[in-house]
Amino acid sequence: MPSRSLLTASLKAPAHNAITWCMVLVSRGLGLCVLLLGVSAFAQRVVILEIDHDAGGQLRAQLEGALERAGTVTLVPLQRFRNAAARRKLKGSSVSTGAAVARVSRRLKLDAAVGGELVDGTYHVLIYDPAGQELWTKEVHLSHGQLSDELLARLARAIAAAGAQGAERSAGSGEREREPLDEAEDDPSPQVAAEDLVANPSANSSADSSAGSAPDPNPDDRPATALVTELVVPGPPLLRGWVAGTTTWRSQCLRPGVSRCRDFDVATNTQLIIDFSPTVPYLGFALGLEAFPFARLTQLPIHRFLNGLGLVGSFRYGHSVTRIVEETAQGKGPVKDVDSAELGWSAELVYRVHFQMGLGAPQPVGFVGLRAGFQATTFTIDPTASTTLPSSRRLATLGFGYPIAGLDASIPVVPFFGVDLSGSVLISPRPAADVVLAFGNPDDQTGGVQSTGFSLEGGFSGKLIGSFGWVLHARFAFLVDRFSGQGQKWTCADTCTGVGEETYTQIIWGLRAVY
Repeated sequence: MPSRSLLTASLKAPAHNAITWCMVLVSRGLGLCVLLLGVSAFAQRVVILEIDHDAGGQLRAQLEGALERAGTVTLVPLQRFRNAAARRKLKGSSVSTGAAVARVSRRLKLDAAVGGELVDGTYHVLIYDPAGQELWTKEVHLSHGQLSDELLARLARAIAAAGAQGAERSAGSGEREREPLDEAEDDPSPQVAAEDLVANPSANSSADSSAGSAPDPNPDDRPATALVTELVVPGPPLLRGWVAGTTTWRSQCLRPGVSRCRDFDVATNTQLIIDFSPTVPYLGFALGLEAFPFARLTQLPIHRFLNGLGLVGSFRYGHSVTRIVEETAQGKGPVKDVDSAELGWSAELVYRVHFQMGLGAPQPVGFVGLRAGFQATTFTIDPTASTTLPSSRRLATLGFGYPIAGLDASIPVVPFFGVDLSGSVLISPRPAADVVLAFGNPDDQTGGVQSTGFSLEGGFSGKLIGSFGWVLHARFAFLVDRFSGQGQKWTCADTCTGVGEETYTQIIWGLRAVY
């Protein structure tokens, strides 16, 4: 019997141990499930309030999308917040205030509310705690009306961190227990519902002070601040275009035997000279486009370099009926009215360094930069006009345009007014082959002509409204052709030389838009 008793005990012990281990595993599994469910249910509850001056709610939609992608908070629908506020007789602009948050946060179990305002391309972020106190503030610059993906992700992390801090404040004040968010309609007590936030601001301020702990006097020193950084290096817009009218004065002179037109003595020289000096300007239009394809790649480590790299191009056209007078030692010839037209384009690679300066909040953005590329200018005379004045087609050295290089600067004063400056060197802007044949010899060691030139442009520009602005510039271009060798229209006894000078004075006035 004793031996049977011992055997029975030895058989029951393993069964008991197995049951015990199973219970432990089940209890731990249930605990893990409860923990996981608890984390999901107790995620910080955040509402994105209406943002002042946010046209169409685009910025608010960006923030909600970023929080949904991050999945770190539970978003409370704005309409639910509005319904809760309406039951407390809060309407209009009073809904998106800290006092309103304090009135409804307990019922909606809010941990934080995100609001603020959008002013001149800067989002002034304002996060409230459940007591309606300012929990965190920051100024974030938008690029073309939007936040970059990197900045949205940082804001989402900052909002989650602020929500966690708001939850700690609520827990510390003992206001409410953490419960899963339900979908029940808000049903405030009659006493709270009877209070009117707008009509009784003193009661609201006392409620704010008693609803939670005092605000941190240094909200920007909290850990959440490290999660969001401003775009410390402002960049250009992705695209900027302009359309303008032009008023142009053009003059040209051709003189043999001298290096400058003013050195020619018409009394002692019987050869043909040509002057083109219209008494009235001709009108036209101009188009321009600037593209900075890396402007929004702010998440790249080298974005400080890339966002200033871009392409700019322009096109212009003008037409007029002008009067031409040919003059020799025998006197002036007949006046001829001829059709003339100017056509020009440019394509350049630019690199600009952008900065903020001037008055306004935020400060407007200016730049200094380098550019290089190609330009072409043609001024054509009606070929049926029977005039010795040649057309000016400057497409050399490469046949489609001549190289240019220059400097640009835009100095903002206030958002609606700034100063623009630009200077370019025109590299060998040779005239067309028929002009060289007429006044020089292409077989000469110089190629028949040596051409130089420069252009200066300056004026003012600024912002009008939204993405639209204005521009008013003056442009001056000066080109010199020094001919050598015997040409078809000039004769010479010894060394054959001659000069051609061409100037353009232009007023550019129009509108521009950015994206």
